[in-house]
Amino acid sequence: MTYKCRAILPLVMSICIARATVWYVHPDSTMNCIQDCLDSCSTGDTVLVGPGIYNENIVWPETQGIDLKSEYGPDSTIIHGYSNGRVIEMEGASIDTTTVIEGFTIRRGLAGAGAGMFICSCSPIIRNNVITDNDCYGFSTGGGGILCYSYAMPIIENNTISYNTSANDGGGIYCYSSSPTITGNTIEGNVADTMGAGIYCYQSSPYITNNTICYDSARGWGGGVTAINGSHPVITHNTISQNYAYNSGGGIYCYLNASPIITCNTVNENTCINNFGYNGAGMRISGNSNPTVKFCVFNLNYTTGITIYNSSPTFDSCSIAFNTHGIYYEGGGTPNVTMSNICSNGQYGIYNASNDTFAAEYNWWGDPSGPQGGVFGLVDYDPWLTDSVYWQIGITEGKITSPVIRNLHVAPNPFSKLTTVSFSIGQSAKSMVIQIYDATGRLVRDFSYAIPHAPCPMQISWEGDDNAGRKLPSGVYFVTLRAGEYSETKKVLLVR
Repeated sequence: MTYKCRAILPLVMSICIARATVWYVHPDSTMNCIQDCLDSCSTGDTVLVGPGIYNENIVWPETQGIDLKSEYGPDSTIIHGYSNGRVIEMEGASIDTTTVIEGFTIRRGLAGAGAGMFICSCSPIIRNNVITDNDCYGFSTGGGGILCYSYAMPIIENNTISYNTSANDGGGIYCYSSSPTITGNTIEGNVADTMGAGIYCYQSSPYITNNTICYDSARGWGGGVTAINGSHPVITHNTISQNYAYNSGGGIYCYLNASPIITCNTVNENTCINNFGYNGAGMRISGNSNPTVKFCVFNLNYTTGITIYNSSPTFDSCSIAFNTHGIYYEGGGTPNVTMSNICSNGQYGIYNASNDTFAAEYNWWGDPSGPQGGVFGLVDYDPWLTDSVYWQIGITEGKITSPVIRNLHVAPNPFSKLTTVSFSIGQSAKSMVIQIYDATGRLVRDFSYAIPHAPCPMQISWEGDDNAGRKLPSGVYFVTLRAGEYSETKKVLLVR
């Protein structure tokens, strides 16, 4: 049963704790309207909301330090915009990080900008919510799920932001001249008719970290994350996978003087279909954009892993593999790729379609003798590395020759359901551990054993799951065997 907010003066049912008031809202009580309670709050008050569906379009009062929290979480507590405007609108510097919205499903907002949440010139904490099924119409600003506008600096953490739409830009989150912290969220299934289906940054500097950004779809450019018009976001430790853009930039799109810092991300299985296949399904960089990209994985993107035009990005210690092309360069800049693994791409590791020279020294090309036909055009690849680069954070670099560990082998590789790690122990050791890391250096699975005697041949089977038994996504993983003070690492590719 749903309840329409009634514009009546509520009966005050409050609990006074240290001069603050807790206002309890429930659809069966006379105090059944969230807006009325917010309007009655003083600084430091809490509005605690019981389970139910609240058909409201909330305009936040300019009062510092109000907490709006559900009693039992987003599954049972819904603020429903009724397709009658924004669900929640917040504006004013008095709304700072002492203000918290937590534990709601925020849905069915309909507006020209910020349909789910409109956050302007303020800095609340938006935590543990489900923001879904909101819609921006027309060609104004955008931001189906959340719009951060005009120096807004909210903390957006641990939310699910899904299946929101925008007729313009920013299906999930739109950052306009703002610097939010966006951390620990699942951002999936959002749609933008133009750019930035997952996260869209315009003249903004958000901190985007530890998010899962997947299944977002742009009918123009930038399926996962888009940075344009002088934006300087920090994009780190995210999984940006299985996003789609019709034109280019399925995973990440940088345009018009954007200079993001992009580190420790997994950018896998993103897709574009237009522009003859040279579209940067993993990442498109153009318009004098100069991102710094380190410790990132660009694998299994269809078609091209990275496309660069009229820009000068720097790639350091990345994995660019199993794409149709690794990197496609159209000229007009001075890009540089170094200390990276550029191998196992379907056609070319680097395809230079311009008359400029592409700087690509000190990379591993999948063979000790160099690219072996894996480059086209003017590519400066000499000197090259004669072994792959183990750059992942938290993983021992290189291979350590060990009198203890022998014949470490992982097969099949690649694998989809099951792989076997086999090895032998040449000398006794007090303990042994096999640890599996993802491409960002995060430990996902470990196996610990005591070693009774040596020599001792051993093997374990791994089904591509983590320590909790959850199936891991496709990508590159690193199997590290440690016995006593010795260790060795092997790379393995999981393909679902």
